[in-house]
Amino acid sequence: MPLSPRDIITQGTWHHALFTTYSLSLSFFESNLLNGGLRKKGCREIWVVADLDGYANSLAERQSRSVGQHYHLVPVALPRGVFHPKCGYLSGPDGDLLLIGSGNLTFGGYGKNIEVLEVFQSATHPTVFTQFADFLTALRNRQDFINPDNGWLDRFEPMARRAGSRTTAASDTPPPRLIHSTNQSVLDQLVETCRMIGPVSCARVLSPFFDPKAEAVVNLANRLALPRTVIGLVPGQDESSTFPFKTPPAALRAQAATIAVEGATRKLHAKWLELDLPENQRLTLTGSINATRQALCSTNNIEVGIIRVEPSSTSDRLHWKKAPLPTHSDSPDYEAPGLGNRALLHARLANDGWLLGRLFGTPCQSGLWRATLSRAEGDSITFQLSLAPDGQFSQKLESADQFIRSSGLQLRLFRDTTHARCWVQNDWLIELTHIGAVNAAPFIALFRGDATEEEEMAFLTFLHEGITDIAPQLAAHARSIKAAANSNSAPPIPEVSVDVAALAPSDGTTSNDARADTGADATSRGRRLAEVLHRLLKQFEETPDPVRSRSAVTQSEQDDLPDDEAVADTEDTEQTRAVHATERSLHRLRETVREHLGGDIASAAKRSLCSLWLIVELRTHLRGNDDNTAAFQFLREWFLQTSRACRCQSDTVPLDERMIIVAGLLGLTEPGSGRVGLHEAMEDFFANPATQAHFNSATRVPPLYSRLLPPGGDINSGISSIRSARTRRQEIAIVRDCATQRQTPPNDLSVFKSSDGKALHELLVSKQTKVCLKELNPDRQRSGCPHCYMTISPAAVATIRIQRLGRCINCQKFIYDLSPRS
Repeated sequence: MPLSPRDIITQGTWHHALFTTYSLSLSFFESNLLNGGLRKKGCREIWVVADLDGYANSLAERQSRSVGQHYHLVPVALPRGVFHPKCGYLSGPDGDLLLIGSGNLTFGGYGKNIEVLEVFQSATHPTVFTQFADFLTALRNRQDFINPDNGWLDRFEPMARRAGSRTTAASDTPPPRLIHSTNQSVLDQLVETCRMIGPVSCARVLSPFFDPKAEAVVNLANRLALPRTVIGLVPGQDESSTFPFKTPPAALRAQAATIAVEGATRKLHAKWLELDLPENQRLTLTGSINATRQALCSTNNIEVGIIRVEPSSTSDRLHWKKAPLPTHSDSPDYEAPGLGNRALLHARLANDGWLLGRLFGTPCQSGLWRATLSRAEGDSITFQLSLAPDGQFSQKLESADQFIRSSGLQLRLFRDTTHARCWVQNDWLIELTHIGAVNAAPFIALFRGDATEEEEMAFLTFLHEGITDIAPQLAAHARSIKAAANSNSAPPIPEVSVDVAALAPSDGTTSNDARADTGADATSRGRRLAEVLHRLLKQFEETPDPVRSRSAVTQSEQDDLPDDEAVADTEDTEQTRAVHATERSLHRLRETVREHLGGDIASAAKRSLCSLWLIVELRTHLRGNDDNTAAFQFLREWFLQTSRACRCQSDTVPLDERMIIVAGLLGLTEPGSGRVGLHEAMEDFFANPATQAHFNSATRVPPLYSRLLPPGGDINSGISSIRSARTRRQEIAIVRDCATQRQTPPNDLSVFKSSDGKALHELLVSKQTKVCLKELNPDRQRSGCPHCYMTISPAAVATIRIQRLGRCINCQKFIYDLSPRS
């Protein structure tokens, strides 16, 4: 049994996909193709291009959760015709696939109707891919083609051109040929082809639609001097036809025939034309072209078809059986094709909440319009939008974070009796798909704030597995933000290093996607990932998820629970498993971060890694548990680890501010004995005296951390409580001064609690001899005694580093250490 179109698309591994259609069903596309395979297999770039008619109908499908977020949707239009090609372009690691057929991107087009589909592989039919690239180029150059976003042409024209550059073995049979009506009518191209081969003895036409007076079929018969024309019917539906058999033109000798087809009860939507040629040859035309004047005889519509010239004996073709003429003709209601007096609107959300777009088709576009931005849930905001004379607009949305992250977002424009409506494309969420759709889905759900436990785990796993690349990219992104803040110009573009071998001409054996993953494209994806993560981390800090207890269940939830206790127990078990799975994912991420912080990576990357670790793990603790104990335990561990791995910068950076915030939170809750270690960690991190000014500056506390502030508490009070705890460094300074001035030291110093400390205290109190203290060399590669220069064992050095005080085993003189711990 041959694969269905859905199987072809969903069972393959594709990284880029383009679909063109006239009619459009988003519910079909998202449930059957997007969620049914493309997103699961990691398709990282998806475009759907639809005629304005199909696009307008899709606006009623408000349940769509992926349009404008997981894929691009572009409406296109023509002034006197329709955009009618039904094409699919799929590019993957094993080659490219091109689908040309009669079925729209709907339930009917992918199985419910009788359709025709041609499938081509780049390895066996490269010329068809070159011709498809030519088709895209022709669309770009057609002046009356209204296309608000050239992104799909920019991406897939060179992709198809590369796929068409392959060479194949010579064949006696002419290869299939892709034709289109962008510049020349399909009928003119058929006539030119037949003129080179010979006269046509018979034409067989299968089409769901004909002109009321069969103008297109008459033109076909006249131009090809047809002695006989056969109109196809479907068995069981052969009593009627849209072809006007009752009133055929006198010059047309029309006959009827049924075709052998499976599932004859389905609606006919296939388009098929056969021409009998000399020497037992046959020309077959399939694709989107109906037997109408608009589609076959003009360039008003954009149509795409496939021409094959083969021996008449070729198998797997339609079998026609003579049949009586239908008893009556159907006359479908035709509306005037084209844009007409309608408006086409396209809008997108760019960085930082800018709404950009353009309105086409209205005679007077400039000036103020009333705009409404609405979510699928029903809530909306209304504002004034100023349009330029060419219909373009750009406006910053204020206080609209909930809309920026929403799915199914739509924009409406109103002025007088004119109105327009469109889906809003979210640029920076769609950009996530370039990371790979497998990773994009959790990211987008996290941005929307409705991530499931499975998506939370997928996000943690993504960070765990990619931490080696993520940390440097985040550091580079932080540098670009800092440079932009210090300059009035745009951020500098990082230099891209491309391997010379990647610039060599292709031999046609490398897949498109393999080439796309090298050099500048791979670097660009890394920068894009860093930007996305930066945005997501900022959102975690500024818009934290509501606290939800993992164990407690609200009364409303209890009311919704089923009576069957077994079902309830099962649900509770599944929830517990999900929680444990999340904790395991978090543990793996934590261990990976620790490993990298102790490794040999750049200091900037370590700072970025510490910030990421703090925000992600703290959010995970707070979103799933209303007990703050685990959150504070983590904050203490993070604070101590970060103080060992990183140092404060001379000018404030985000990590410095987060260290101050966490220190303040811990200072408000940590018992007195624990504040000493925190103060030591602060001394390590803020080692430069110039950085002490950070403590005196006001620090804003984002909502993620303010949730942990006790009633009446503030960060500065917590900082003060930590700094009031005397550290070992401060005690060493006291001991050193007492030894120099031969004074009696205080008895409550903690450095005196060790055996060496007790011995030092006795000498200082007795004042019998002058005590000499020297500092251990801060260079950890050198471990000689500063008094006698004899080597000190690693174990003894480690003890001195921990206790801050010790004695040389050789000369018995006292040594202290003030170096930061790491």
